[in-house]
Amino acid sequence: MRKKILIIGAVLALALVAWALFSAGQRQGKIRVSVLAAPVDSKITMNGKAVKAGSLYVSPGEHVFKAVREHFNDFETKVTIKASLQDPIYLIPYPADNKAYDILVSNPKNQEILDQFGAYNNRLAQKNLEKYQKVLNELPTQNSHFKIDYSASESGAVSFQVVLYPIINRPSDYAQYQAQGQQYKQEALQFLTARGVDTNKESISFTPNF
Repeated sequence: MRKKILIIGAVLALALVAWALFSAGQRQGKIRVSVLAAPVDSKITMNGKAVKAGSLYVSPGEHVFKAVREHFNDFETKVTIKASLQDPIYLIPYPADNKAYDILVSNPKNQEILDQFGAYNNRLAQKNLEKYQKVLNELPTQNSHFKIDYSASESGAVSFQVVLYPIINRPSDYAQYQAQGQQYKQEALQFLTARGVDTNKESISFTPNF
């Protein structure tokens, strides 16, 4: 009997070792990410394949995550997975009807995740604002060529609004008006670039738009 138990134990140990080696092989080159959804019983897919919330091992690159739940609007987001520290991926479908609110309050875990999501957004907003604190301290700014102001969303995403002041007195001045507008636009972009704004990535609107 004892010998039989030892044999069974050895087989189980070998099975565990084999599983550990298999899992390690499956995870090689992948990054561990945390996926959180509210409602917690949402159906989640990654690149169209069903996955479960929690810890996932994902290859670096862009992936599409989607959360679907009855009484909620489908939620889809593209996430770029990097080898550096990876933030949690929050999948928060928006309520589509009154029943959705009953679903959210029926499980305390939903509120826990929503609170985490709110705190995450606050940290992200603060980080984004600190990133451009230098230029934001100088805005709004205005001269005879342009005026620059900004707005910030709840998530801390900053967008810049630029008003240009080219002059046109008669139709024959239109070419000069266009040239002035282009010049003033470049001056405004130089102002932002000199203060650390990546003008190729950030949201910048121009009025009039040249």
